Amino acid sequence: IMFSSPVYSNNTPVGVILGYTSFQRIWEILEGYSIGSTGYVYLIDEKGIILSHPDKNIIFSSIPPQYIPPVNTGNSSGFMEYIRTDNKEMIGGYASILEDTFLDGGFWCVIAVQQTSEAFSSLLLFRDQITLFIVIVGTVFIITGVGFSYRVTKPIKKLEDGAKRIASGDLSHHVEIRSGDELESLASTFNTMTDALYKSRKHLEELLYEKEEFINQLGHDLKNPLVPILNVLPVVIEKTKDPEIKKLLLMISDRISYIKHLIINTLKLAKLRSSYQKISLEEIPLSSLIEEAIQGNKILAEEKNINMKNLVDKEIKVYADKLQLEEVLQNLISNALKFTDRNGEVEIGAKKDKGAITVWVADTGIGLTKDQLSHVFEEFYKADPSRHDLASSGLGLSIAKRIVERHGGKIWAESPGLGKGSTFYFTLPNGKKDL
Repeated sequence: IMFSSPVYSNNTPVGVILGYTSFQRIWEILEGYSIGSTGYVYLIDEKGIILSHPDKNIIFSSIPPQYIPPVNTGNSSGFMEYIRTDNKEMIGGYASILEDTFLDGGFWCVIAVQQTSEAFSSLLLFRDQITLFIVIVGTVFIITGVGFSYRVTKPIKKLEDGAKRIASGDLSHHVEIRSGDELESLASTFNTMTDALYKSRKHLEELLYEKEEFINQLGHDLKNPLVPILNVLPVVIEKTKDPEIKKLLLMISDRISYIKHLIINTLKLAKLRSSYQKISLEEIPLSSLIEEAIQGNKILAEEKNINMKNLVDKEIKVYADKLQLEEVLQNLISNALKFTDRNGEVEIGAKKDKGAITVWVADTGIGLTKDQLSHVFEEFYKADPSRHDLASSGLGLSIAKRIVERHGGKIWAESPGLGKGSTFYFTLPNGKKDL
């Protein structure tokens, strides 16, 4: 290969410098560069003629146009990748040289390539190492996090479980935490609080028990003196000839009966408020119990010519305390008869609702106003004092309300207004239930 370059003096050509070399020398230079085990450097001209290559058999042959770097587009260097004829993926770079040397505008291009798999092998190895490192570090963090979480959440779970047990009434429960930190201090405070609550509850239970004993004793002491008086008064009244004195004795007898009735009902109400009052549940055919209550009020119904109807299906059964349920029915039915005028009607019905039985006692009596409906279950309340007999204490509906609520039900009254009758409703569970 021969090279030439003009020599100038004061912008005037004065001679030419000539030089030459052999392709053998170029090959030796380029073969001195190696890139891994699969990489190499080769030289082409602007037409894609191979001027130097490790494979001497393809020197001076042409490479496909798609493998020629785009130097002619103004890129004197750049990045390239291609697939060889043996399907090996190659990646590398190129740089043009001697662009201003050839008179015809030609140039040479040095290309360095390597198989893609080898070129990225170190990067892939680094990637795998990084991935492994991330996995290891992540695992350590997860294990540490789980351990830390367990260490923190376990005592918190103990506190939560302790709070639930205390809320359910187990004030003797203690939360045992030995963590040596604020959670242990919190547990200690928690236990101190439950101990105080436990002592307070025990003291309250003792006071309630004493109150129950006092009420029972008081009721006994109040009723006992009345018994001989009530037994003697009828005899005295019968033997008394003076009408005025007899009238006074009858009034005294009525007032003593009222006092006795008031004492009995007050004691009942007090017992229903007590936590010591137990309910003895049993399955009861409702229709039969209502029939017994109707028979118990038959005399009053016949005196006023009131028609009483039992509309309850014989298949309906409830779980209740029989004696207490009898008292509810007695109160509601006797009130219905009391406040229903002659030739009226009282009906007792029931229906199955979801999870409960709804019972009602309806009458064609004097009815209730909206204001009366809002107070009718209050203790000692009398909707119409002029219509209550002297023996009425005003506690019957309050007692009925307490009994129904102790059974897990509810009680209420409805009325279209005065003179249009009233209906009293209450619900009872139709299945077994702890009360």
